[in-house]
Amino acid sequence: MTQLTDDERTVLMIAQEGESLAAIGCWEQPIEHLVELGYLNQHDKFNNMITSAGKAAIIEANDVVDGAAARALIGAHNTRVVHKHSEDIASELAEMAKALSIATGDEPLVALQRCVAAVRDRAIELLQ
Repeated sequence: MTQLTDDERTVLMIAQEGESLAAIGCWEQPIEHLVELGYLNQHDKFNNMITSAGKAAIIEANDVVDGAAARALIGAHNTRVVHKHSEDIASELAEMAKALSIATGDEPLVALQRCVAAVRDRAIELLQ
């Protein structure tokens, strides 16, 4: 399928509702292109109706847009989940470092570095 511009999608969406469109003003170029693609039948300059190919094209174009929107929403959700888990992990590491610092007498930052190294090493084992 040919990649549709936003104006072409708009024209096809209007035509899909049974409306006839006039190829004038800002709609002239997208309508003429859609006629060339076989997505609109041009009865005259003022009456352009959607074809079966045009109906299929708008369904496919909307699926592409819907899919992109869904992927964006999933990405945003996953980013929030990662940030939440990162905060949880950081809190747990801070608690581990405090406990290790008390047990070993190390400074808290030194204990934190030891905790991070141990957790990193274990994560590597789990990934392999």
